[in-house]
Amino acid sequence: YYKKLLELRPDYFFVYRPYAIILYMQEKWDQARTYFEEAYKEDPTDHGLQMLTVLTYLQQKDNIAATAYLKRMIAELPSSSLFYGLVKMYLDPSYDVYYLNTLKQERNPDVQTRMLFYVACYYALHGKTLLAEQYFLDVNDHNVAGMYEYQINKWELEKYRR
Repeated sequence: YYKKLLELRPDYFFVYRPYAIILYMQEKWDQARTYFEEAYKEDPTDHGLQMLTVLTYLQQKDNIAATAYLKRMIAELPSSSLFYGLVKMYLDPSYDVYYLNTLKQERNPDVQTRMLFYVACYYALHGKTLLAEQYFLDVNDHNVAGMYEYQINKWELEKYRR
């Protein structure tokens, strides 16, 4: 339905994010990336859309494009942002422990859960399956209303149950 809607109304940006999520779970990385980027253009305060764009590159093993994108991102983010720390962790694997300690200090459990999703993805992409699964389970246990990453989290968890 989303595809048909976008054929009829390509400017209907409300569909970009949910359609990108479906494409992501279908492992159509290029198409998902296109719609995550379009959704980010419509909501440039949502850095999760940028992180999902990065994940599409990493899923394709395109580390060069992912790194370039992350470097552009980190230049634009305030250094006090949790997304800044997350990007730094993706760029420098030795930063993960520091980032996790910073994340533990976050007082909003919903924000913390959202960031843990990206930590779980990071560990999954680096072959640390036990850590990844634990963080995916933690995210699953704290369902945050409106957290669009939750659908991908459930999809990722299914991989561990096979």
